[in-house]
Amino acid sequence: MLAPLRLLKLERMKREEASAHLWPMLVDAAKHRKTYTYTKIAEKLGYRNPRIMGIFLDGIYWYCKDKRLPTLTVLVVRKGDARPSGGLENEMDVQEETEKVYRFDWRSLKPWPAIKDFKDANDRHPR
Repeated sequence: MLAPLRLLKLERMKREEASAHLWPMLVDAAKHRKTYTYTKIAEKLGYRNPRIMGIFLDGIYWYCKDKRLPTLTVLVVRKGDARPSGGLENEMDVQEETEKVYRFDWRSLKPWPAIKDFKDANDRHPR
């Protein structure tokens, strides 16, 4: 069971915990064909510096890759140009991948990934 986000803002969370909190936000964004900026997700997790959000998105990115799912993290974009990180732009056609994310039925995944799933994904793909 995840701790309420308001409590997590008071203490630093592990990256897998952050991934588990971000997953439903990104799934909801996909359903509504929206994106989040790195700044906005940093605020939602209680951080001031959006530059560290990449480490929290790693577990989601690798989980999606390992399970051959669309890259959900493509919905997190830079504030200035509304584009995902340079790493994703170099790896894929961002517009095409974003459409795949929007079309995918994320709510059909049962069960949703848990903290352990994100930890396992991070462990398989160390930074």
